[in-house]
Amino acid sequence: MKKLLFILFVLFTFSPVSNFAQERGTDNNNNTQKWIRIDELKLQFVLKKLALPSNTQEKFTPLYKEYQSELRAIYSQRKKLREQNKANPEKQVDTDFSFESKILDIKQNYKKKFQAILSPEQLNDMYSAEREFRQELMQQLKRN
Repeated sequence: MKKLLFILFVLFTFSPVSNFAQERGTDNNNNTQKWIRIDELKLQFVLKKLALPSNTQEKFTPLYKEYQSELRAIYSQRKKLREQNKANPEKQVDTDFSFESKILDIKQNYKKKFQAILSPEQLNDMYSAEREFRQELMQQLKRN
């Protein structure tokens, strides 16, 4: 675990991702590349936590990437609509609720797909690893 944290620290310290918080609104293409990199680091983190056999990992990896891609697309759409609805707070709240519903639908749909590959314990570990990764990422961003 310490080795993994060290690797994350080095990656965030010496990579463009470390400047993510300061550059959030600047270059959209650059941000897209950063999110791709973060998603890849997240996948590696989750895979390490799950320690799946290679045959299961081969099934899990493309499905997890698809899941992340769908979520990322929803988050991107939500961000764009938030910008458009800045002047209308009521519409912004309604839009947020709508997107939360879409996010939940995606998660429930992929839960079923993941259950075909993972045991209930592994599925729980996957969601725990995602939360742990988010916490680590936030701590790294706060430090930089």
